[in-house]
Amino acid sequence: MSAVHRAVAPGALDALAAALGGAHGTPRYVSGTVRRGAGGLVVEALAVVADTVVVPDLAAGAGDGALAGAVADPPDPVAGALRTASALLAQAAHTGLRQLPGGFRDRLRDAGAGLARLGLDRCGAALTGLAGALGADPGDAAVRAWVDAQIRLLVTAESR
Repeated sequence: MSAVHRAVAPGALDALAAALGGAHGTPRYVSGTVRRGAGGLVVEALAVVADTVVVPDLAAGAGDGALAGAVADPPDPVAGALRTASALLAQAAHTGLRQLPGGFRDRLRDAGAGLARLGLDRCGAALTGLAGALGADPGDAAVRAWVDAQIRLLVTAESR
């Protein structure tokens, strides 16, 4: 179950916490959108049915209540490694393969090694391959290596 504070509905989190805590009777149903998260399925609550229907976004309130059930998302090393690698590829696309700063190839290799340590061997190899294809005058091979790495990272991130 997940909910995020939004300024347009300041009392939503308080109303959701109260409804799930039994302030309106035992919660029987929760309506919401479902997405995949690192720990499994995550429901973004839209309404809770107890003895009454509670729609958090329509609830009055200042949003100043204490939330006993609030927890931070656990760290996700795979997502972090994918973000780092994707940021490197974005920098390469933005800067251009011929204009990359010194040490960029080492950063690619480090990111590739980090992905491989997490079991994403092919993604890691794609980044290491791109690092190897870069040089004083990167040509078509470097462009193909960048595209291969980008597609691998995107598909891996999307399939999680």
